Amino acid sequence: MWLVEPMAKKNSIMRTAKKMYKSDGASVSNGMHRPEGAGNFDNMDDYNIVNSMDIKEIKINPYEIKKEVNGLVVKNTDIGNEGALAIGTEKGDGTDDSNLIAIGAINWETFNDFELLEMGWNAGSSSYRIKTTSIGTGTDRPLNIYTGTNTDQLLLNIDGTITIGAGKLRVSDELEINGRSIRIYNTASDETVIKWHSDGGDVGTKRFLMKYKSEVTDDLSELQFSTLTDNSSSSTTIATLDRLGNFHIDGEIKADTGAHLGGATNYTEVKSDGEINLHGTARVIKCITIRVGGFNAPGESPADFEALGIAGCYAFASTSDQYISTEITIPVDMDISIAPTLIIDWSAAATTGTAVWRLEYLYRAPGEDVTASAQETLTRESDPSGTSNGLVRAELTGIDLPSATDRIMLVRISRDTSDAIYTDDMAGDAHLTAIKICYTSNKLGTAL
Repeated sequence: MWLVEPMAKKNSIMRTAKKMYKSDGASVSNGMHRPEGAGNFDNMDDYNIVNSMDIKEIKINPYEIKKEVNGLVVKNTDIGNEGALAIGTEKGDGTDDSNLIAIGAINWETFNDFELLEMGWNAGSSSYRIKTTSIGTGTDRPLNIYTGTNTDQLLLNIDGTITIGAGKLRVSDELEINGRSIRIYNTASDETVIKWHSDGGDVGTKRFLMKYKSEVTDDLSELQFSTLTDNSSSSTTIATLDRLGNFHIDGEIKADTGAHLGGATNYTEVKSDGEINLHGTARVIKCITIRVGGFNAPGESPADFEALGIAGCYAFASTSDQYISTEITIPVDMDISIAPTLIIDWSAAATTGTAVWRLEYLYRAPGEDVTASAQETLTRESDPSGTSNGLVRAELTGIDLPSATDRIMLVRISRDTSDAIYTDDMAGDAHLTAIKICYTSNKLGTAL
C-alpha cells in the first residue's frame, strides 16, 4: 500500500539532504538550494531540514521535472519521442496493485482521514479500474467525467447511479440492458418522450416517437405513438394507449406474417394475405332456413301442402309414410371438422302422443352420381306441444362430416309411421313449416 511507513521515507529524504549540504553559507548543488543564513544542517532538526529544501528542478535524462505555477511538470526533452509516466511493481506479474493517486482531502499529520481518486491496476479483481474512495473520516465523492465545458456530461454517483446531462448517449451497434425494468421519467415536465430515427443524425431522418403524457386525472393519462421528420417538435400521433386499456389507432393495421387476436386456443387468425379464420370459441353457429316454398314433394307418397294460419305447411298423415325433399348448398364458411345438425319446425292439433321424423341425406361433389341412395338415415322422436298447434323444434344430430370437395347435401324428410324401433302414435297430421341446417362457421368464406 502506498501509505505504508510514511515517516521512514521522510527520514530517508532528510539524511540524504544532510550529506549534500555540509558547508557554511549559501551553496548550490544539482539545482538544490540552501537558503541564505540557514546555517549548518547538522545544527537543524530533521523536520526543518525538509521544510528548508527548495527544489526547483530535477533532470533524469531525457526527462525534466519542474515546479510550475500550477503544479509539477514532467516533460520529455527528447524531441520526437513519446512522453510517458509509467507506474508498476518490482515483480510485474499482476499480483500487486499499481495505482496513480490524486488526493482531495487528507490529514497530513496522521496520514489518515482522506479522500482520493485511484487509477490503475487492481490485483484482486485482475482488472484496470478508476475509482474514488475514502478512509477514516473522509467522504466518498462522485466521479465526474466530461469534456470542455460539459460539466454534467457523465456523473458516477456514490449511490451506484449514473447521471448523463444535456448530452446524448449514442451506441454504434446494440444497447443491451440486463435487468428487470427500464425507468424513464422527466422531472421537469408531465411528458416523457422516447425517440427512434433511421440514422445518427438529427436532420433529414424519419423518426418514431413514443410519449407518455400524464394528466391531473389518471384516466386521461395516455401513451402516444407518433411519427415526425427531422428534429422537429411537431409530430403526428398514429396510435394511443390510454389508462382504461383502450388502444386507438389512426391508420391501418398490417400483419405481413399474420396475426392472432385472442388467447392461445380461442382466437381470430388473420393470415398474411388477409384471410380470416376463427378458432375455438371465436367460431359462431349459423343456420340456413328452408321454408315450405323451398321443398319438393315428388314420388308416390308426397306430403300435402296445406294452408296453416297465415302461412302454409306440408301435412304428414299418421296413416302412411310421406316425403318432401330439397337440396342444400354446403356453406363456404363451414368448419367441416364439426358435424352440422338439422332442426325441424313443426306443429300439430294433437297435444299428446309421439311423432317420428326421419332424415335421409347424401353429400355430393362435382362429378358424383346424384341418383345414388342415401348415405345415412337418422330418426328422431318428437312430442307435440301441450298447446294445440304449438310450435315444436326437433333436432337431429349425428350427421356425417362433409368432405373438402363436397358441394351439396341432398335431403329427404318423412314422417316415419312404420319404424321398427320407434313408435309414431300421435293422432292426426304433423305440420312441417321449415327446416334449418345449422353449422359451425370458422371463416368469412372461400379464400381467393
